[in-house]
Amino acid sequence: MKKVIFTVAILAISFASCNDKNKKEDHTGHDHKTEQTTTDANHHHVADTTESEGTAIKQSATLSPILNAYFEMKKALQEDNLESATKASEKLVTAIEVTQSLLKEDADKELLAKIETDAKELVAGDIKVKRAHFETLSHNLKALIQSVGSDRVVYQQYCPMYEQKGGMWLSDEKDLKNPLFGASMLKCGMTQETFNPEA
Repeated sequence: MKKVIFTVAILAISFASCNDKNKKEDHTGHDHKTEQTTTDANHHHVADTTESEGTAIKQSATLSPILNAYFEMKKALQEDNLESATKASEKLVTAIEVTQSLLKEDADKELLAKIETDAKELVAGDIKVKRAHFETLSHNLKALIQSVGSDRVVYQQYCPMYEQKGGMWLSDEKDLKNPLFGASMLKCGMTQETFNPEA
């Protein structure tokens, strides 16, 4: 019985922290590897203020068309816009086809093939299907960015509430806007990592 009460309490705390849209933390002047607001047992917000320069990655425009389409897709999903999400997923498939010949390493080509598989599923699915494939695609795109590089700063963001196991996505803006839930839980989540391109 104690385990059930403890589990319910933890779920309630997690849900409350994701639904508290009025409380904002000011981290001006800090670059954090993890910007996270959690809720302790007394329902107080506790901010993780671990300072970090982020993770350095190569400066590269190779993935630029893919990133442009991916971030367009993210925006459409966070706005619950099925039509725009479908158009963005079509652009993503085209961008992947254009980028294939630019990759030299076999491991990068394998990651791109996995991304392409999810991107094609994004074209036909409803918004829930799109979100599921977007989340899976995000993991492979993160790995590809770490290998190939980026032409912009990329933020890895995470929502612990997605599908009861948590879900990750990438963003080109620090401001948190959750594409896995859209308007229903737009601000639920945290920034886990920052990828900074360096020459």
